[in-house]
Amino acid sequence: MVHDKSQIFVPTASLVSVLIEQKVPAIFLGNNHEVKQEVKEKASFNGFVLDSNGHIAFFVGEYRLSMQPSKISFLVKTRENQTYPAQPVGIDNRISLAVIRTELPDTIPLFLSSESSFKHFNMTPAVNSSCAPSPFCLLDRSYESWFPFSVLKGFGLPNRIQSCSLTGSLALDLNGKLLGIVSHASPHRYNKKLLYTYILPSKLIESSAAKIVRDGKNISAGWLGIYLTDNKQPTVDWVTPKSPAKMAGLQPQDIIMRIDGHKIRSKFEFVHAIRFKGAGREVILDILRGSSDEKITVETVNRKPTYAASWVIDLGLDSKTYPTRTSSPKAHRMGWNPLMDLGLIVYPFNPFSVSTPFQFKGGFLIKSILRQSPASEVGFKTGDIIFRINGTYLNSFEDLMESIEHSPKNKLRIYYFREGKIKSSLLSTKP
Repeated sequence: MVHDKSQIFVPTASLVSVLIEQKVPAIFLGNNHEVKQEVKEKASFNGFVLDSNGHIAFFVGEYRLSMQPSKISFLVKTRENQTYPAQPVGIDNRISLAVIRTELPDTIPLFLSSESSFKHFNMTPAVNSSCAPSPFCLLDRSYESWFPFSVLKGFGLPNRIQSCSLTGSLALDLNGKLLGIVSHASPHRYNKKLLYTYILPSKLIESSAAKIVRDGKNISAGWLGIYLTDNKQPTVDWVTPKSPAKMAGLQPQDIIMRIDGHKIRSKFEFVHAIRFKGAGREVILDILRGSSDEKITVETVNRKPTYAASWVIDLGLDSKTYPTRTSSPKAHRMGWNPLMDLGLIVYPFNPFSVSTPFQFKGGFLIKSILRQSPASEVGFKTGDIIFRINGTYLNSFEDLMESIEHSPKNKLRIYYFREGKIKSSLLSTKP
């Protein structure tokens, strides 16, 4: 079945881009420039106008754990390249939804469909090759998923998903009314003509926005404190100390099979499901530990900002002439590690890549040291390999977290390897 897209009218004035700029913590790496600073992070997300006056626009993008409306400047850009300042109203951190208010003249809103149940649908190809928001038409539906983000199977866009991100594209019914927004898409594992998408239903967007506007505050996401591998079935990589997951007894290598009785099919689905639960909710996890099945009950909390990711800005060898550079420095998002507060920027180290006079299974390579930090004062150098803290040998990132968490009297005896010799230094985790 081929649907005639000419029968669907989507007001182009209702499709907008939201340009955001916010200050985020960053660590500059370069010659004598290893200092903590704040940098401006710029991003753009597709969105649409909701109300009849063109006052409120929404956008959906990647999850941004550090996003706070008070620290972000917003601009709304129309399809005609007109920009207007926007005022943030609030954020739903569960579903990466930002509610902003802006004056858009002569804007026609998208109409929300009354249809609440939609699943399998065929997506028609985009009119042109651009990556601007394009409408996809609902042709068929089959089942209702328990997951807040509707899981759909799409056809006919194998080339588009390779060249353009589908995030922010619109899912419409046959009358051109808005059903939801594509929040994620991935190719089918075996059939290259298929792709799976997650759709954020417009009814959920509408109710979430109404709550934010009514209450005047953000909506918190749920957090457990576990990090997962990229295996097909969600598998625990490590557990954050003092987190709900740690207190509930979750362990590395636990395989998560179900949440509250519902089967989990991917890492993406697990993360979104926990986030959508919100804080202060009890969750029952069915896990496979070794050859035994177990049930673990854990309560979600707000994510602690301490564990949010930072940015690393690599200035390169010409960092001293950075102000005169014509090209932008490379920026990399890096997960938080507990040694950052002491001034050490470390990366996991392969023990088989260097010859040592002793045997150890793992460790961390010191990539950079912040100036005037505790680590710089005791004599650490870039290239040192940290392999032990107090009595804990560092075979994984979890070992690193645990060794600092259980350090006696907040003192860290850090053992490291330098130029064929073992050395140690004492650091305090408190000033």
